Amino acid sequence: MRHQKVFDIFLSHPVNRVLFHCTAGKDRTDIISMLILALCGIEDQNIITNYKLVSPTPHMTPFY
Repeated sequence: MRHQKVFDIFLSHPVNRVLFHCTAGKDRTDIISMLILALCGIEDQNIITNYKLVSPTPHMTPFY
């Protein structure tokens, strides 16, 4: 349900920008980013490639 809260925040600011970031070094920010990219129609392989470029553990592949 935490992911739902994030999307509720995005939806409540349709005109303004929303900044989200990680404070604990977890993959939650990556998951939200992947979901947003997928909702925008970005192909899965492009999302995975981007994740590998920016991930501190690029040898890992997301399981979505």
